[in-house]
Amino acid sequence: MITDSPEEIREKISLALVSQRKWKTTSFRERRRVIRSLQKWLVENQDACAKVACRDTGKTCKLVA
Repeated sequence: MITDSPEEIREKISLALVSQRKWKTTSFRERRRVIRSLQKWLVENQDACAKVACRDTGKTCKLVA
């Protein structure tokens, strides 16, 4: 398993802070568009997301058709 270095973690936190400052200025319409886009992607990729979540948590993964 590859983990992030302390410097990489600091950089990711910094980027998240910048992103949050921008996000808080967006309108409801803009946020809704982003959330709907994310929802569409998650539905289209739910099997892969479930596999990653199971792998990362050590749980078994039984996908239902």
